[in-house]
Amino acid sequence: MLHEIIYAIDAGNFGRTPKWDNEGIAEVREKIKVESTLTLIPPNGVWLNRLGGKLQCMSRRQSLGYTSEDWAGNHET
Repeated sequence: MLHEIIYAIDAGNFGRTPKWDNEGIAEVREKIKVESTLTLIPPNGVWLNRLGGKLQCMSRRQSLGYTSEDWAGNHET
């Protein structure tokens, strides 16, 4: 339920965003735990295994600037 509510909150705050972004942010936020004044965001084990510690994280603002071709890997590097 929390996962679905996050979609509505993000739509109100950010407007239309790509599906991959909606899904990723919802997966991260559904796992957030708050203890007193400490916010814990546990890493997603599946994502960590896929990345293998080789990729650098980027800001959400930067990632939203990429085209669908960039994310699909349909271009030469």
